[in-house]
Amino acid sequence: MGKGAKQVTCKKVNSDSGPMLIVELLIDVGDAMGANVTNTMCEGVAPLIEKLTGGRVVLRILSNYSTKRLVRGTAIFDKKELGVRKLLTILY
Repeated sequence: MGKGAKQVTCKKVNSDSGPMLIVELLIDVGDAMGANVTNTMCEGVAPLIEKLTGGRVVLRILSNYSTKRLVRGTAIFDKKELGVRKLLTILY
């Protein structure tokens, strides 16, 4: 269906405990809210990340911080009901 993991990014962070790797999965969940599939994917890749890095996965944090979420909408208005001021408000 074209849904699923779309991008994986990694970022190294130095902490008081030593170096840490942050791995982010960008997931297209389609029309679903996606918590279950996202959690399942995070749990699923954890062993692979441990194997590739020789480290230990400690946290698997599911976030709804969806900065790339795209929503589209359409509407029909009667042009007699729209003045210039209302039209500019809708456009901006």
